[in-house]
Parts: sequence; C-alpha cells; structure tokens
Amino acid sequence: MNTDLVPGTGAIVKAVETAAHREPTVIGKPNSFIAECIIKNHGVQHRYSVGYKMWFSYMFSINWCH
Repeated sequence: MNTDLVPGTGAIVKAVETAAHREPTVIGKPNSFIAECIIKNHGVQHRYSVGYKMWFSYMFSINWCH
C-alpha cells in the first residue's frame, strides 16, 4: 500500500497564490462562475450537477441549479 501524501489542489493553488502575490479567481465547483458563463454563452435551459464528491456537487447545486 502506498502511504505517500500528495498535496491536493487547494495546497497547490495556495502555493501559486503566495508566489504570485495575487488572489486566484476560482471557476470550478462549488463556485458558479463557469456555470454562469455556460448559460450566458450557450443558452443552457436545464441545469444538473454530477460529480464524484457529494459536498462539491451539493454546494454547486445550491449556487447554480436553483
């Protein structure tokens, strides 16, 4: 069994944020930025959220699929 720890996306984003001295614009789940762009540019009528992590999909649904 491999017991090595691998940093998650948040740790990598924080490292880049610190090095760049800038705050990132987060566009993925659970934020609705990317969904709003899709609606605006492609006229999406039906909104569904599917994912592999329940919390992210739930929060994305709260923010977007209303």
